[in-house]
Amino acid sequence: MLALAGCLEQGADLTPPPGYRPAGVVALLHGDGADPALLFTRRHAALPDHAGQISFPGGALEAGEDFWPAACRECQEEIGIDPAQGNLLGRLAPVPIAVSAFFVVPFVVYLQTPPAEGQGWSRAEVVEVFSHSLAELAQRRRLERMELRGRGVGMWPVFDLAQGVLWGATAIMTDQLLNCWQTAARRPT
Repeated sequence: MLALAGCLEQGADLTPPPGYRPAGVVALLHGDGADPALLFTRRHAALPDHAGQISFPGGALEAGEDFWPAACRECQEEIGIDPAQGNLLGRLAPVPIAVSAFFVVPFVVYLQTPPAEGQGWSRAEVVEVFSHSLAELAQRRRLERMELRGRGVGMWPVFDLAQGVLWGATAIMTDQLLNCWQTAARRPT
């Protein structure tokens, strides 16, 4: 996990572009340190933003709140896990989401013990929590030509999972994490 932490961002400007709302999410790794699993949620279909989509736990900052405390608070509210109890490895690059005007800062956290099934979920926000190993995600990654609002037409990462297609901002963040993990694995120890 320390090798992975070495390629994550520690600094960087976290100022949202004009008109964007700041948000923090948690890319929660757990289990085997050599091939950890990454936790995802499926958002409730009745939510106003990103309804029914596969995502990381997290959400918008409240007044006066910073990105990391917001990500921790939202993770606890959504799935009953306090990321501050794990090992904060660093951040991925912020992702502006034009369609919902969110500026998302993803934090990467490692928990040795896997989260308990169904532990403290907010059923109003989350309908499913599941994990996939990073090795499996790397095998399920493909690039697809599509238009992402605010980013234009291009080749974007997509993941074909048993739970559905992972695309958009969470796919971009997952792709960043996989690239970092693969880079760390190639470094001599």
